[in-house]
Amino acid sequence: MAAHRPSDPIRVFHNGGFFYVWKPQHIHALRVRYRLVGALVGALPGHKGQGAEHGAPLLLSFEETLAALEAGIITVVDCDSADPPTEPQSRDLDGARSSSGDREAILQMLAEKNSGFVTIRSECSDWQDGPLPLLSPSTISSAHTDRCFHFLVFRCLWEQGYFLTSGIKFGGDFLCYTADPMSCHAIAIVHVLSRDRPPLRPAERSCAGRLATTARKLALLASPCESGDVCFQALDAWHNVIDYDIAQLRVWDLDHWRRRPLTGSRALKRERVEGGKLASVFGPTCPFAFSHPSATID
Repeated sequence: MAAHRPSDPIRVFHNGGFFYVWKPQHIHALRVRYRLVGALVGALPGHKGQGAEHGAPLLLSFEETLAALEAGIITVVDCDSADPPTEPQSRDLDGARSSSGDREAILQMLAEKNSGFVTIRSECSDWQDGPLPLLSPSTISSAHTDRCFHFLVFRCLWEQGYFLTSGIKFGGDFLCYTADPMSCHAIAIVHVLSRDRPPLRPAERSCAGRLATTARKLALLASPCESGDVCFQALDAWHNVIDYDIAQLRVWDLDHWRRRPLTGSRALKRERVEGGKLASVFGPTCPFAFSHPSATID
């Protein structure tokens, strides 16, 4: 799903290795129009729930920034390489203009008022529209070489129309949503298996599958293909790795996923488990239950 390019690209500020969006209308547009959620990291001093809720600026991840930049949605400007101001900005204190020359007067007035607050009457937002050097996609990618395959996975799912956020809360790399995260739960936990990462061990695969099933989500594995594209696999309810079409995520259902037909030893294990359950309900005389001691849930 290609994103519609805005006539005036949104300005993103690169500072200290992070990417920030400051204007509220830009934050709203990124989320509503382009499915880029990010994370609000600013304070809300006047809000009673400021400890749990945050405001501007919006912090974008490397994957979100590069995907939006390549799509022409944003432009990234570098604040680190900007020249410092030649003159200190002036501030108002009770209507009086102050500069570096009358620092002693400011300190004296603050001591008399017994307050550490300075009223800034003029809006100091000139730097948001001032000239700053632009960063290209290649420059941003070169600074995050360890996340390049993560970006490919993010872009592949994002272009399919999904919302993505950080998956660290569930032990993954991304959480995949079919709609805005404020309106629904995540449908999948995405684990990125890049070439420099060792394959999942059986215990790790079991943990990922059980965690996803307990949270009523799909454990999705993304790994590089021989062609250089991204291949997606999933862990079923029995921790088998199977190929998966990400277009089916919108109609994925956990109960139906658990009832997938099994073959071989997995099918025999399910038959024994179900026989043990029937025996526990109807007693040992149940004609459907196994009399073998192994007919228990393991």
